[in-house]
Amino acid sequence: MGESVKLPGEKIALIEEFGSGSGTYEHDGVIRASTMGKVILDFKKRIAKVDQSKKTGLPKADDIVVGFIDMVPGNMVSMRILYVNNKKTDARLTAISLMRGGRGRRSIMFRVGDLVRAKVVSLLNANIHVNFRDPNLGVIYTTCHSCGGNVVRENSRVKCIECGTTEERKVADDYGNTNLVLQVN
Repeated sequence: MGESVKLPGEKIALIEEFGSGSGTYEHDGVIRASTMGKVILDFKKRIAKVDQSKKTGLPKADDIVVGFIDMVPGNMVSMRILYVNNKKTDARLTAISLMRGGRGRRSIMFRVGDLVRAKVVSLLNANIHVNFRDPNLGVIYTTCHSCGGNVVRENSRVKCIECGTTEERKVADDYGNTNLVLQVN
């Protein structure tokens, strides 16, 4: 099995395989993480524990996260978190947001590859939930979906300066003016 980073509530092992050590708990025959950290499996003592000695950068409610949209399935978006409160994280965390739209026309507010800023609203069922409701949240950088060219903001839309394509987005107030230096692994 080896070592891996787990979030609170995530499954580590079955009680038939290991006993519950520090940073874990047992529920319905399953050993789960009670804290975020690296899983350590002691095969001699048959104990599973979670070591949180190295801070992994788990965001909490009201934290601001920055990352790339990596999936847009239906009325949900998934983002890979790169920064928590302007500090780079290597924890390889993913956040989700349910998008509630009105009836009728469905607009595309995000596309895969958009760089976005969001606010953490909760950590529920080992998922980080975010929203984009404030004016300073949303897309902070993107490229044209049609040709990959540079785009400029036009109200709640972005327009490609190369091919002229216009797309609706949930853009942050400071779109295009961010000084974020990305170091993507």
